[in-house]
Amino acid sequence: MKLFIVVTVYKEKIQNSITVKSIIENNHIIRKLFRQVELLIYDNSPVIQNVEIDLSFPFTSHSDIKNGGLTTAYNYAYELARFQFDWIVFLDQDTELNEGYFKELKKAMEKINFNNEVVSIVPKMFHGNKIFSPAQVKWGGIHRSINPKYTGVYKNGELMAVGSGMALKTSFISSIGGFNKLFWLDCLDRWVFNKIYRMKKKCYIIPSKINHELSIMNFEKYMNPKKYSNQIHSEAIFMHRYKTFFENTFFIVRLIKRAIVLPIQTKNIYYSKESLQIIYSILFSRFTKQQTFNEYGK
Repeated sequence: MKLFIVVTVYKEKIQNSITVKSIIENNHIIRKLFRQVELLIYDNSPVIQNVEIDLSFPFTSHSDIKNGGLTTAYNYAYELARFQFDWIVFLDQDTELNEGYFKELKKAMEKINFNNEVVSIVPKMFHGNKIFSPAQVKWGGIHRSINPKYTGVYKNGELMAVGSGMALKTSFISSIGGFNKLFWLDCLDRWVFNKIYRMKKKCYIIPSKINHELSIMNFEKYMNPKKYSNQIHSEAIFMHRYKTFFENTFFIVRLIKRAIVLPIQTKNIYYSKESLQIIYSILFSRFTKQQTFNEYGK
């Protein structure tokens, strides 16, 4: 089995990345598990970094000081891997991996290697003791965490998982023409798994439990106005393009709730203003098929 790993870094010293440290700590077991493996560190930081790490398998780094976001990083990794590797694992800079993750990943890949229906493998992501990924996608874009004990091919409807830690078949990425530039940073994972569902493909959930920092799980600690603006704009565009009129109406109700609750929770009126601005954009049809995220405040 041939595996390509990409870690996307932003304003973080590469040697300090939790994810990079995890790969270094497990690099010998990774090398033993996979017939061919390679690491790409894609750095979106504004200053070029020197990369000095000791690995038992090949790695390269690429600096993108203009910060093309996740989509550019993912498409870059795909172009490097598409003709040589069976799978690509996508990772953020703050995902704590362990030996069990790589062993379970290999087992799952072997199990579904000739199953053309299954195109993705995802771990169980936790914030503290609470599982938040993968999650069932309900009506209106609502996500509900799956049973923590669930493993294997997911067959109970649409699934969404956090992008960090997911593995995708390179053949599947080819079939969808690479990653959608519309979601340059946020909601790219939602787009990927919505694509999987619409194409009647499946995801395999491995038993591995991974710790990951997610801003919405601790809003006051990890969120800031600029990040919220990016997330909510991408969410609105995703809802507009891929959900029904009634689901978008319900989304407006959810935005109204955020406009009321978030300023109380954070003591920052900006979150209310941004939520109301998105509602205005939706009501007056500013989100058209021709418009991209860049027009809304990248």
